[in-house]
Amino acid sequence: MKQIDLLLLHPPVVRPSSPPLGLLSLAGYLRRQGLRVEWLDLNAAAFRDLLTSAGLPPPQDRFSKRAVRGLHQALSDLRSPAILRDFPGYKRAVRILGQVLRLRSEGPLHTPSLTLTDYRHPLWSPRRSVDLRAAAAGETVFPLSGVMEGPALEAIGTLRPRWVGLSVNYLSQALPAMALAGRIRSRFPETRIVVGGSLITLWGSRVARIDPSRRFVDQWIQGPGELPLARILGRPHTQGEPRREPPDYSHVDWSLYLSPEPILPLSLSRGCYWGRCRFCMEPLAWASYDGTRLDFLPTAEREAEKRGIPWIHFTDSALSPAALRGLAGWRAGLNWFGFARFERELNDAQLVRDLWASGCRMLQLGLESGSQHLLDRMGKGIRLEDVSQILRILHEEGIGTYVYLMVGHPGEQWDDARRSLEFVERHSPWIDFLSCSITNLPQWAAPPQGVHLVPFRGDGEDLGLYTDFLAGSGLDRRRARWFLDRCIKRNQAVRPLLKRDPPAFTSVHAPLFFRATGSPPPVPS
Repeated sequence: MKQIDLLLLHPPVVRPSSPPLGLLSLAGYLRRQGLRVEWLDLNAAAFRDLLTSAGLPPPQDRFSKRAVRGLHQALSDLRSPAILRDFPGYKRAVRILGQVLRLRSEGPLHTPSLTLTDYRHPLWSPRRSVDLRAAAAGETVFPLSGVMEGPALEAIGTLRPRWVGLSVNYLSQALPAMALAGRIRSRFPETRIVVGGSLITLWGSRVARIDPSRRFVDQWIQGPGELPLARILGRPHTQGEPRREPPDYSHVDWSLYLSPEPILPLSLSRGCYWGRCRFCMEPLAWASYDGTRLDFLPTAEREAEKRGIPWIHFTDSALSPAALRGLAGWRAGLNWFGFARFERELNDAQLVRDLWASGCRMLQLGLESGSQHLLDRMGKGIRLEDVSQILRILHEEGIGTYVYLMVGHPGEQWDDARRSLEFVERHSPWIDFLSCSITNLPQWAAPPQGVHLVPFRGDGEDLGLYTDFLAGSGLDRRRARWFLDRCIKRNQAVRPLLKRDPPAFTSVHAPLFFRATGSPPPVPS
């Protein structure tokens, strides 16, 4: 019987638009160390099995009946480039999938909320260690249990791995992942289980609260997983060896993913080269910045050429100026998009022109605020005059912009919020997509002068990541929500930017729409 060293599992729920880069990167590194490693995207497999009409309860209302009848066509549309010229049709297809998932999760009591991007249980919270233990001890995470446990247990029975690794990057994965760990331990008690990922890193030492007796999890990994996994598998890192390798795309089933055109994920760096924004999780998620690896590009090029993939998504926290300069000379004939900061390098029209020639079709850019005073307090390190110039140059050179705005940062006053709205309104002709949110402040953040931070968690949520704050005359979360809903979202210049955002898939599909038409999708009046 075949036996491998490690089986990596990617549990639901994560947006099913592209394969899990973390697992591809781990597999690439460990296989080059001579280890026998396989991986399984349980998230994509779960959505494949959930998004069928088989076994659905009989729909009762008119829209549910239409959704069940139109499900096959909706799935086909979301995998067809033709939908990129039919934004209303795209939104309709996403709504159909959402309705089918609602029907799938309906039950007699305590119905969970299952969407393309999230899983919320009515009784349990992924922020409570006691609830995660309950999931591991045998409670069912309906309706995910069957569709994720079956493939996982079958793979373990066939491959007989010495270790099983669960990758948990989002709160939406935590309950399903612990439920899966419990089932694996019950069925295969001799198999050892390791759990890592961004969320585990952010929880830090608190992960011990989840399974203090190590009944379900043998080891937790904080930070990058390559070296710890190699060590527990008997291949310790030696001086001079690379600490990471290009992803291994060899076993990806691209047909599992929902995207009008397939998107290949790639990260050239780890962590954030800036790392000073006071509202950001990155400094804890990555202890240090692991710089740009342009030598990873040929691996992605070969896979894209072999599979006919037209897009690369650079998932770096932010493409550094060095990365942008390197990419400006790249000529692989591929389209790409990714995060960048409003660095002064982007004020160079020739560099932006070269980025477009390299295939750059959209940049995701964190503005956060239109108040220079507040940006300085945030530690953003950008100047609004540069932002204005960069937006104009990107627009003129044909590169789309997906801009992020936040309100409710500690110490933000009403004038700061109004300046943000005025800035976006004034620059709306040069912004193609806009995402607005309320600031979530990490628990370890240092408060600005005059702002009192208080714990922000529900009853017993001992694994919470954020803190609340009392801001005197400024914007606390309640006031920020009012300003976002009543002032920003209703503004005549801003509202169309928000409505262009592809539902559920947002910034992942926005570049595809922009390239297909040369402009953002039109917003119906």
